[in-house]
Amino acid sequence: VTPVEQAIAVGSNTPPSVDSVPGLFALCEAPEHYETYGAFENDGGKITPAFGFSVATLEFIEDIPGDTTCPESITRWYRVTDECLNETTFAQLITVHDIVPPELVIPDILGVDEESVPPEYTSWEEINDLPGGLAFDNCAIDIFELLDEKQECNMGQIEITRTYRITDVCGNADTTAHRIVVDLSPVAMSCPPTDEDNVLECIDFVPGPMDLDEYLKLGGSFYSFVGIDSASFRMIGEPRMTGNTCNGAITRTYEITDSCGRPAQCEHTIRFKDDVPPVIACPDTVFVQPGNTERPRFNTLTQFTNAGGIVYDECKLSANIFSGFSETLYSGMEADTIRRVYQVMDDCGNKAECTHVIIKLKEQGFYLKCPHLPTRLECGIDEIPEPYATLNDFLEAGGDAYSEPWP
Repeated sequence: VTPVEQAIAVGSNTPPSVDSVPGLFALCEAPEHYETYGAFENDGGKITPAFGFSVATLEFIEDIPGDTTCPESITRWYRVTDECLNETTFAQLITVHDIVPPELVIPDILGVDEESVPPEYTSWEEINDLPGGLAFDNCAIDIFELLDEKQECNMGQIEITRTYRITDVCGNADTTAHRIVVDLSPVAMSCPPTDEDNVLECIDFVPGPMDLDEYLKLGGSFYSFVGIDSASFRMIGEPRMTGNTCNGAITRTYEITDSCGRPAQCEHTIRFKDDVPPVIACPDTVFVQPGNTERPRFNTLTQFTNAGGIVYDECKLSANIFSGFSETLYSGMEADTIRRVYQVMDDCGNKAECTHVIIKLKEQGFYLKCPHLPTRLECGIDEIPEPYATLNDFLEAGGDAYSEPWP
């Protein structure tokens, strides 16, 4: 028997069959692609080559993202090749969707003073820097924001509640309230200072109670951590006067409350002192012709001013009468002079006076006619005679003295 060799060709051009492709779900990002066919099988995938051949290679081609996010659909393409180099491409669907909300924890702050109140937080990183603070998301934080702030007063304290929200990239959110309890200082209020260099002249010049604008313009101030209720500003009680109406002070008490209704008070004092005398000016000098009656004295201020006199006081005169009067007569050859001194006084005892002059002309004039002397003396100054010692000497020398009615 002679042996004979027979050649048998074994092969296939039929591509592998993709029987099962597992769909994948991820929270934040797509998982890594398969490096081996074994990893694909471990996730439940199955590929059957033709005629019992084996899978030779599994090759990642590309990821094609979808048009939406949260959820995002990713199509991942692979190529599988059998031992005969027959190949098939197939797609795996991956869904990426974060459904886990973030976590936000801000510890409360209790019983702090006003200076220790923190400002509002502006970033989630600040929260993680706080003892006991936490701002976390399994994927990524997108937004950190303050939603609102509320304040509630309670027995010398104020509770500040700030509500914050943290949001991840898929819109999952967590909200928390941050409580801060503050021990409040008393409301501070300081009235405008008393101006010692600007003492008013009289009590009538003291202005009325201040409104809020005047209070601030004159240097008043107030403060409260929780804010001031401006509409509550007012004067309380009755003004208190010290001294008297001529030299004293008016003190007023003002009050304001803060937004928690806590009041504060201060006192504002205005000083006054009337030590300025009145102003008085007498009428012009009066000439009384012979035969006429002299003007009588003025008994009231009204008579005085009607005759041209002036009387004025910044505050108030004591009455419509003169506080003092005196009259002096000075006799003369041609006229007599009457000097009347009028005095006025204000309510605080300050006095002023003026003198009114009345000249009363007499009915006769008195004349002297001197004796005649030479206009030229021969021996000069030595010939000047001695002065006349008596009226008789004057008359005997040729002089004359006489009176006659006024023309």
